[in-house]
Order: sequence, then structure tokens, then C-alpha cells
Amino acid sequence: MKKIFKALLFSIIFLPAIVLLYGCNEQPPGPTPLTLTSSMLSLEYETTTYNGREHKPTVKVTAQGHTFDATEFATYENNIEVGTATLTLNLTKGNSYVKAGTATKEFTIEEKVIEVSSLQQLNNAINQTDSNHIIKLTKDITSNVAANGYIQPVLICPESKHLDDVTIDLNNHTIKTEVWIVKEYYENSGIIGGSGKFHITDNTANITLFNGNIGAENADRPVDGVDYGIILKVANGFNVTLNNIKSFGKSAGIYSNGQSKFSGNSVINATNCSFSGLQSNDNAGAYLASNITTNFENCSFTGYTAYYTKSGTHNLTNNSFVANGAGYIKPTIFSGNGFNCNGSAIVVDSSQGYTNHLVLNLYNSDFFVRSAKAFQIDEVTTYKVNGSVEAYSQINVFVSSLDEVENFNVQTQNNRINFIVNER
Repeated sequence: MKKIFKALLFSIIFLPAIVLLYGCNEQPPGPTPLTLTSSMLSLEYETTTYNGREHKPTVKVTAQGHTFDATEFATYENNIEVGTATLTLNLTKGNSYVKAGTATKEFTIEEKVIEVSSLQQLNNAINQTDSNHIIKLTKDITSNVAANGYIQPVLICPESKHLDDVTIDLNNHTIKTEVWIVKEYYENSGIIGGSGKFHITDNTANITLFNGNIGAENADRPVDGVDYGIILKVANGFNVTLNNIKSFGKSAGIYSNGQSKFSGNSVINATNCSFSGLQSNDNAGAYLASNITTNFENCSFTGYTAYYTKSGTHNLTNNSFVANGAGYIKPTIFSGNGFNCNGSAIVVDSSQGYTNHLVLNLYNSDFFVRSAKAFQIDEVTTYKVNGSVEAYSQINVFVSSLDEVENFNVQTQNNRINFIVNER
């Protein structure tokens, strides 16, 4: 009886304790490793600034509340230039929280912003070693007229290197001097123009200017010394983009030289811009004589003659041309130099010594001509007095219907104006 009682007491008191002790020593089941995804990746930074070197942000993986550094498994693509870079994580070893696998994460490289408040700062920033930067004006920038009559311009002349992707944000300010985008110039004691040290370059430039005024104190007069708001003496590989720019000069808002050394495969693109010159008889909104390609869209040209060209290929779309010449100056046989402006909206000058294939393509444009004797389009021929007339212009006016050109006033010397219907 005593033995039965002891066995019963053991089962009641000690057996539950043994079972409880055994249960306390048993480990709970571990987590199930998850598939690696991009949402598990966190980068040291997701936006950075261009500096010409590789950007390699560290990367961490977080899964099921556990975080660990995984940079040793990372590779990088497109991580130098401005734009979107990619980090690829190839996790070759998993753990209790995440499986081995591959995932990607993008980050952004932004252009460097350089703030400038003086002409010297602006010119230094343009020609510094870094590319992929935005130069941002913090105030109006001006230059004094020198004793020799020249002023110090904004100078874009890539002497020692290529200027790639340099952007100038005028930031609603005014550059109260000329902007020179050139392959050569003379410098005398820091003043551009006249005689002195000669600078020349065969390098290239990709330049963008936007959102401001050039060469103007207000809407109707240039700064003293500003003959041309923008001067282009470009050759191969100069690509210029203008957006939302108002350029004003005594002679022209924008100018390019017609000499053969300033001819090449350069391209000028302008949108939402205005180019103005004074209204005396040798001035124009635009004077473009270089053998380059110009693309103007939604722009306005105002001067005694609005738009004057001797060379190149011109694609003009949705622009306005305002010729304020009070009287008509009939073109004459002369030396072939100079504007030869005549108060017409567009003057296309087939001049020997420039090019024999000047082409103008005109789409959807508005014209205002003050002089009753002037023309919306006037094709003239100027040439050396003793030379033969071998050059010509081809002018294509793209219209959907010839009804649109009923009142279109045209003068041509070489019969090279074509009305092309239903082509736009």
C-alpha cells in the first residue's frame, strides 16, 4: 500500500516538473529567409553632385528587422556622369533573414551648381576643369567700356580643353555686356578686341544659356559698348542652346561672322528667345553669316531689318520678324561686306565668298514690315565688284495652302524661292 501511495505522489508532484523543465530547454523555430528585393536596400545617399569621379555609396540590407552592411557585394554602373546611376547587389551568401540573390537600386548624380556674382567669377567658372555644372547668376553682371572702345565680354573660348555640358542659368538677371562664343580673339591688357595677344582654339564647346537678358538695360536700349548681345565665331563642334533669352545690341541681338574659318558643323538651337537691334539702317535683329546650322523656334527678331543671313542652313519655325525700317534701301553691287540691310523682314544675301548653298526653311511665321517698299522675304545678291555671281540661295516656304501667301511680299534676284505645299 505504501508503494502505491509513493508512486501516486511522484506522478502528481514530480512528473509535471520534469515535463516543464524539458519544455523550457526546447528552442523555438527560426525565421524563414526572405527573397532579396530592392526595397530591402538602403543607400548611403540617393542624390549626389557630379565631381568627375566615380560615386560608390555604401549599401545595407534590412530584412525581418535585421540590418547588415552588404557593400562588398555591390557593383556600380553609370556612376560618373550626370544622370541616373545603378547599384547592383549580388548577395552570394544568405543568412537566417534573407536568401542569396540579386537586386538593384538607382541613385541620381546632379549637376554641380556654381553661384557667381561678377563677370570675373562667371568667366572663371566657365573655363574651370569640371564639366557637368550649372553656373547660376545671383545678380546682374556688367562690364565697363575700356579706353579703346571695347568691353570685357563673357568669354566662352575653350582654349586648353573641351567645354562639355556647361549650363549658364541667368536666373532672371541681365548680363550687361556681350557674350562671346568664339574660337579666337585678341586680348590686350585684359580687354578683348583690337590688337594684342591672339588666342585660338580647335576644341569644342557645348553651351546652354537660359532664363535672362543679355546686353540690355531695359527693353529698348543696349548697355554702352554692346554692339552685339551674342557673338558667334564658331567652327567645328560648337553647339549652343538658348532658351528664354532676350538679347539686345546696337548692331544686332545675335551675330555670326561669315569668314570661311568660322564655318563648320556647329549648331545653334534657340527657343522662346528674342533678338533685337537698333532701328538705324545698318542694324538687324539677327545677322548670321557663318556656314552653320541654326534652328529657331518661337523666337522674335526685331530691327531695321529683322533677320539677315549670307550663309548656312536656317530652320525657322513659328517665329515673328519685325522690320522697323522707315525707308527702303535698295541693295546695290558693293564689296560684299557689311549688313546691306534694307528694312525687309528677312534678307537672304547670296554673296560670293560665303557659300554657294545657303538654305532657308521657313515654317509658320509672322511678319511685320514698316516700310511699304520693303519685303517679307528679300533675296539679294552682293558680291565683289570684279567677281562673278556664282553663289545662290534656296528659300523654302512650307505652307499647307497657297492661300496663306496671297499677301506675301517677295523680291528675288535669283529665282530660288520655293513655295512647298502640304509639307509641314
